[in-house]
Amino acid sequence: MTSSAKAVVAVLLLQAVSLVLGCYDVSTDAVGAEQVHWDYNTDGHHGPAHWHELKPEWSVCKTGMQQSPINIVAADMVKDDGLGKLDARYKAKINATIANDGHAVVVDLPPKSGALKIKGVTYHPAQFHFHMPSEHHIMNQSFPLEMHLVHKSEDGKLAVVGFLFVEGEESEFLAQFVDKLPSYKEPNVKSNIGKIRLLRQNRNYGRYMGSLTTPPCAENVTWTVMLWNFPTVSAHQLKLLSDSVPHTNNRPTFSSKGRNFHTSI
Repeated sequence: MTSSAKAVVAVLLLQAVSLVLGCYDVSTDAVGAEQVHWDYNTDGHHGPAHWHELKPEWSVCKTGMQQSPINIVAADMVKDDGLGKLDARYKAKINATIANDGHAVVVDLPPKSGALKIKGVTYHPAQFHFHMPSEHHIMNQSFPLEMHLVHKSEDGKLAVVGFLFVEGEESEFLAQFVDKLPSYKEPNVKSNIGKIRLLRQNRNYGRYMGSLTTPPCAENVTWTVMLWNFPTVSAHQLKLLSDSVPHTNNRPTFSSKGRNFHTSI
């Protein structure tokens, strides 16, 4: 992608983000280990800046070269015609369970309830969870909510699809279970929420290599971030999600460190 083309894409993305975010003012992880206390308190000794100190195996949280989340900027964008349409297929309705791990609301999905194919590798959805405000930024803009749909391959590789929400109309997707959110005061108590439909993907997305956004911050995670046509979430739904966790649960962004953000547009 030429520098002029990058500039055009960046301007369009920024305009889209600014339009959908409007006047929003920013007023979790389910994959990390739980034996050592960690949190998102930036003023404490267990927050993101100190995760690497809490356990030797978590040193990559500071030393890693492919950490997530990132701030998606024009300079890192590369138009990649090889991406094509996102190859993701899920069952029409999936029987799911919900819990709160003390950091985030986590919805577990049964084995092989769908498939995401990336470069010949098949990943199956395992769970999804939420971060408030968003962890990924676009052109320095954050979003009120981000959902991570975590997938795992047969040999243990991870691929995560990130959805950035903007405040607006009620989300039909969230309405399936938002009134059943468990409290952080009762961690790891699972309950069945019945059959749900997963959030639909749009055709435009970007991809980069990153990490888990919680301890142990393991790298070599394939990230897909959905772009444009951002799903909406109502103020009431945001309040319910916010009340389910004791604090904001977003890890600060990291430098791309030379990584490209491959885009389908």
